[in-house]
Amino acid sequence: MTVTLLLMVIVFIWLCVCVFIWIAGKQDNQRVLKDESNPPHTSDEDDMKPKQLNGFFKRGSSWSFSITRKNPSGFAVDLSGVTLFRAIFRTESVDGTALLTMDSTNGLSILVPANGTIQFDLTPLQTVLFPVGTKVYFDIELTYGLTGVIWQSPTYFIIAEEQVT
Repeated sequence: MTVTLLLMVIVFIWLCVCVFIWIAGKQDNQRVLKDESNPPHTSDEDDMKPKQLNGFFKRGSSWSFSITRKNPSGFAVDLSGVTLFRAIFRTESVDGTALLTMDSTNGLSILVPANGTIQFDLTPLQTVLFPVGTKVYFDIELTYGLTGVIWQSPTYFIIAEEQVT
């Protein structure tokens, strides 16, 4: 009876250690993902300001562009685990009126997850919503389904030009 009890205690302790190691490893994996997802900011305030996208587009026209998510070393981040993604375009400030929400149903896509590239394909009906000459802000939100980790990109802005023809 004493030997059986001793064996049960040893098995119980061994199971507790295994569970502890499993939980600690899972937390480390999430920490690595978060660290990779959010490169540390410098103290320079310019790094925290919204970034204007290169190029321009005309209000009421089709417009496509892509943004590649990179880790702090400059390499593309594999987006294979992303299950939800969206971008909300807001007028005049990051807290401004929402003009357009994009997701996988209306022009936002991740074509090759391993390349880390998020593709935007806006239609004329979408770009006509952007006021001419006004900054329109957006960022990208990615949700990793397995871990539940949510990553948000830096904030970007665009300025629409009026169409002439």
